[in-house]
Amino acid sequence: MDAGIMFTGSVNTGLAMQLQLAATALVQAGTKRLTIYLSSRGGDITAGMAIHNTLRMLDCHLRLVNVGQCGSIAATVFLAGHERIAMPASNFFLHAAYYVEGEKTGQISPNTTLIVAPYRNLPGWDQERLDRYFTSTTETYLNAAEALDLGIATAIESPRLTPGERLLVLDPDSRDLSRVDAFVAGLKTPRRARP
Repeated sequence: MDAGIMFTGSVNTGLAMQLQLAATALVQAGTKRLTIYLSSRGGDITAGMAIHNTLRMLDCHLRLVNVGQCGSIAATVFLAGHERIAMPASNFFLHAAYYVEGEKTGQISPNTTLIVAPYRNLPGWDQERLDRYFTSTTETYLNAAEALDLGIATAIESPRLTPGERLLVLDPDSRDLSRVDAFVAGLKTPRRARP
């Protein structure tokens, strides 16, 4: 079974809970290839790293598709995929983590080491390249071709939804898991073939 999860919006704890529940349930239900369709300007680093690490634990082929923009911690989430597809009209942006409130507002946060860790596994990403993208709070934008050249994306494509693919659209502004629970319950009901 192929399945997909789509989310657009801020990375937050509600989204992390929904995605972790749905992704693990899909794999337990026999999903062999899971696609995450992602468009997010980022958000909470703790939630983003929880998503990234959970996706890396899944025993299935994982495909991440940038369907718009992957920025900040969402770009780190994107790196969880075995396949990382950038659609032609998508982009990425990278920057160091920084404090958004309190006396250190605007200063670079030690959390930068968390968001940088997955980039260390990309071919050609030495300390010089990491410093280029992650020692400033200024956003560096990359188009799909640049992301491919840097190894962030593994291909530039315009994928189609697979016929019969189970697809869940997450609500990043909700902590209500009932939609995810209903989707997971529906996995146990075989789909009828179309006439």
